[in-house]
Amino acid sequence: IKRIFNGESGGGRFYGGFWMNMRKTERRKLKINNEEVCELDYSALHPTICYATKGIQLDGDAYTIEGCEKRNEVKRAFLILFNCKSRKHALNTMRSEFHINDAEFLLQKIELKHSVIKNSFYNPFYGLFLQRMDSNLAEKILNHFTSKGIPCLSIHDSYIIAKSHESELRYVMEEVFFKSFHFKPKIK
Repeated sequence: IKRIFNGESGGGRFYGGFWMNMRKTERRKLKINNEEVCELDYSALHPTICYATKGIQLDGDAYTIEGCEKRNEVKRAFLILFNCKSRKHALNTMRSEFHINDAEFLLQKIELKHSVIKNSFYNPFYGLFLQRMDSNLAEKILNHFTSKGIPCLSIHDSYIIAKSHESELRYVMEEVFFKSFHFKPKIK
Protein backbone atom coordinates (compact mmCIF):
# COMPACT_ATOMS: atom_id res chain seq x y z
CA ILE A 1 0.00 0.00 0.00
CA LYS A 2 1.03 3.60 -0.43
CA ARG A 3 -0.06 6.97 0.90
CA ILE A 4 -1.41 9.53 -1.54
CA PHE A 5 -1.22 13.18 -0.51
CA ASN A 6 -3.16 16.12 -1.94
CA GLY A 7 -1.20 19.35 -1.77
CA GLU A 8 1.02 20.33 1.11
CA SER A 9 -1.10 19.17 4.02
CA GLY A 10 -4.03 17.17 2.70
CA GLY A 11 -4.94 13.58 2.34
CA GLY A 12 -2.29 10.97 2.91
CA ARG A 13 -4.69 8.08 2.89
CA PHE A 14 -3.42 4.58 2.11
CA TYR A 15 -4.35 3.00 -1.23
CA GLY A 16 -3.40 -0.01 -3.30
CA GLY A 17 -4.43 -3.05 -1.30
CA PHE A 18 -6.60 -5.53 -3.21
CA TRP A 19 -8.93 -5.82 -0.18
CA MET A 20 -9.85 -2.14 -0.44
CA ASN A 21 -12.04 -2.80 -3.47
CA MET A 22 -13.80 -5.81 -1.99
CA ARG A 23 -17.31 -5.68 -0.57
CA LYS A 24 -17.45 -5.94 3.20
CA THR A 25 -19.17 -9.34 2.93
CA GLU A 26 -16.30 -10.60 0.78
CA ARG A 27 -13.63 -9.17 3.11
CA ARG A 28 -15.10 -11.27 5.94
CA LYS A 29 -14.09 -14.37 3.99
CA LEU A 30 -10.41 -13.40 3.96
CA LYS A 31 -7.92 -15.36 6.02
CA ILE A 32 -4.65 -14.12 7.46
CA ASN A 33 -2.13 -16.85 8.17
CA ASN A 34 -4.97 -19.34 7.67
CA GLU A 35 -7.03 -17.67 10.42
CA GLU A 36 -10.44 -16.02 10.15
CA VAL A 37 -10.38 -12.26 10.28
CA CYS A 38 -12.36 -9.49 11.92
CA GLU A 39 -12.79 -5.90 10.82
CA LEU A 40 -13.00 -3.00 13.25
CA ASP A 41 -13.70 0.56 12.24
CA TYR A 42 -13.97 3.95 13.82
CA SER A 43 -17.59 5.03 13.95
CA ALA A 44 -18.24 8.38 12.18
CA LEU A 45 -14.54 9.19 12.19
CA HIS A 46 -14.56 12.55 10.40
CA PRO A 47 -17.38 14.05 12.47
CA THR A 48 -15.76 12.62 15.62
CA ILE A 49 -12.43 14.26 14.73
CA CYS A 50 -14.18 17.53 13.89
CA TYR A 51 -15.90 17.60 17.28
CA ALA A 52 -12.69 16.56 19.06
CA THR A 53 -10.69 19.40 17.49
CA LYS A 54 -13.24 21.74 19.08
CA GLY A 55 -12.78 20.04 22.45
CA ILE A 56 -16.16 18.29 22.32
CA GLN A 57 -16.94 14.59 22.65
CA LEU A 58 -19.40 13.55 19.93
CA ASP A 59 -22.46 12.15 21.66
CA GLY A 60 -24.47 9.48 19.88
CA ASP A 61 -24.33 8.56 16.21
CA ALA A 62 -23.51 11.52 13.96
CA TYR A 63 -25.37 9.88 11.09
CA THR A 64 -28.66 9.26 12.91
CA ILE A 65 -30.84 12.26 12.14
CA GLU A 66 -34.48 12.54 13.19
CA GLY A 67 -36.71 12.49 10.11
CA CYS A 68 -33.99 10.92 7.93
CA GLU A 69 -34.46 7.19 7.70
CA LYS A 70 -31.61 6.26 5.35
CA ARG A 71 -28.45 6.35 7.47
CA ASN A 72 -26.21 5.71 4.45
CA GLU A 73 -27.62 8.83 2.75
CA VAL A 74 -26.96 10.88 5.88
CA LYS A 75 -23.39 9.58 6.00
CA ARG A 76 -22.73 10.42 2.35
CA ALA A 77 -24.32 13.84 2.69
CA PHE A 78 -22.40 14.59 5.87
CA LEU A 79 -19.05 13.78 4.27
CA ILE A 80 -19.94 15.87 1.22
CA LEU A 81 -20.32 18.87 3.53
CA PHE A 82 -16.64 18.68 4.50
CA ASN A 83 -15.48 18.45 0.90
CA CYS A 84 -17.63 20.86 -1.13
CA LYS A 85 -16.77 24.53 -1.52
CA SER A 86 -20.30 25.85 -0.91
CA ARG A 87 -23.75 24.86 0.22
CA LYS A 88 -24.96 25.00 -3.40
CA HIS A 89 -22.07 22.74 -4.48
CA ALA A 90 -23.00 20.29 -1.72
CA LEU A 91 -26.67 20.23 -2.77
CA ASN A 92 -25.75 19.68 -6.42
CA THR A 93 -23.36 16.87 -5.48
CA MET A 94 -25.94 15.22 -3.23
CA ARG A 95 -28.52 15.30 -6.03
CA SER A 96 -26.38 14.48 -9.06
CA GLU A 97 -23.79 12.03 -7.75
CA PHE A 98 -25.70 10.36 -4.92
CA HIS A 99 -29.27 10.82 -6.19
CA ILE A 100 -30.52 12.14 -2.85
CA ASN A 101 -33.93 13.58 -3.71
CA ASP A 102 -34.61 15.42 -0.46
CA ALA A 103 -31.13 16.98 -0.34
CA GLU A 104 -32.26 20.37 0.97
CA PHE A 105 -34.23 18.80 3.83
CA LEU A 106 -31.34 16.49 4.70
CA LEU A 107 -28.82 19.31 4.61
CA GLN A 108 -30.96 21.44 6.92
CA LYS A 109 -31.32 18.57 9.39
CA ILE A 110 -27.56 17.91 9.45
CA GLU A 111 -26.76 21.61 9.87
CA LEU A 112 -29.27 21.83 12.72
CA LYS A 113 -28.11 18.71 14.58
CA HIS A 114 -24.43 19.58 14.12
CA SER A 115 -24.60 23.36 14.46
CA VAL A 116 -21.55 23.29 16.75
CA ILE A 117 -19.33 22.21 13.83
CA LYS A 118 -21.27 23.90 11.03
CA ASN A 119 -18.42 26.38 10.45
CA SER A 120 -16.26 23.44 9.32
CA PHE A 121 -18.66 22.59 6.47
CA TYR A 122 -18.16 23.75 2.88
CA ASN A 123 -14.41 23.80 3.15
CA PRO A 124 -12.50 21.32 0.95
CA PHE A 125 -9.26 22.18 2.77
CA TYR A 126 -10.86 21.04 6.00
CA GLY A 127 -11.98 17.84 4.28
CA LEU A 128 -8.36 17.20 3.31
CA PHE A 129 -7.28 17.99 6.88
CA LEU A 130 -9.70 15.32 8.15
CA GLN A 131 -8.27 12.83 5.66
CA ARG A 132 -4.77 13.68 6.89
CA MET A 133 -5.84 13.12 10.48
CA ASP A 134 -7.44 9.75 9.70
CA SER A 135 -4.43 8.70 7.63
CA ASN A 136 -2.08 9.63 10.48
CA LEU A 137 -4.09 7.37 12.78
CA ALA A 138 -3.87 4.59 10.19
CA GLU A 139 -0.10 5.01 9.90
CA LYS A 140 0.36 4.65 13.67
CA ILE A 141 -1.91 1.59 13.84
CA LEU A 142 -0.25 -0.10 10.87
CA ASN A 143 3.24 0.68 12.19
CA HIS A 144 2.35 -0.84 15.57
CA PHE A 145 1.36 -4.16 14.03
CA THR A 146 4.08 -4.15 11.37
CA SER A 147 6.75 -3.72 14.06
CA LYS A 148 5.37 -6.86 15.73
CA GLY A 149 5.16 -8.83 12.45
CA ILE A 150 1.35 -8.98 12.63
CA PRO A 151 -0.46 -8.39 9.32
CA CYS A 152 -3.07 -5.64 9.57
CA LEU A 153 -4.95 -4.40 6.51
CA SER A 154 -6.39 -0.88 6.43
CA ILE A 155 -9.34 0.56 4.55
CA HIS A 156 -9.07 4.23 5.53
CA ASP A 157 -10.74 4.11 8.97
CA SER A 158 -11.25 0.37 9.32
CA TYR A 159 -8.78 -2.43 9.88
CA ILE A 160 -8.77 -6.14 9.12
CA ILE A 161 -6.75 -8.44 11.34
CA ALA A 162 -6.69 -12.09 12.38
CA LYS A 163 -9.36 -12.68 15.04
CA SER A 164 -6.75 -13.66 17.61
CA HIS A 165 -5.51 -10.04 17.54
CA GLU A 166 -8.93 -8.34 17.69
CA SER A 167 -8.62 -7.11 21.29
CA GLU A 168 -5.14 -5.70 20.65
CA LEU A 169 -6.39 -3.91 17.54
CA ARG A 170 -9.27 -2.37 19.50
CA TYR A 171 -6.87 -1.25 22.23
CA VAL A 172 -4.39 0.26 19.75
CA MET A 173 -7.17 2.07 17.84
CA GLU A 174 -8.47 3.57 21.09
CA GLU A 175 -4.99 4.55 22.32
CA VAL A 176 -3.88 6.13 19.05
CA PHE A 177 -7.07 8.16 18.84
CA PHE A 178 -6.94 9.20 22.49
CA LYS A 179 -3.30 10.32 22.23
CA SER A 180 -4.18 12.41 19.18
CA PHE A 181 -7.51 13.93 20.26
CA HIS A 182 -7.91 13.34 24.03
CA PHE A 183 -11.26 11.61 23.62
CA LYS A 184 -12.25 7.95 23.47
CA PRO A 185 -13.58 6.96 20.02
CA LYS A 186 -16.46 4.65 19.22
CA ILE A 187 -15.25 1.52 17.48
CA LYS A 188 -17.55 -1.03 15.86
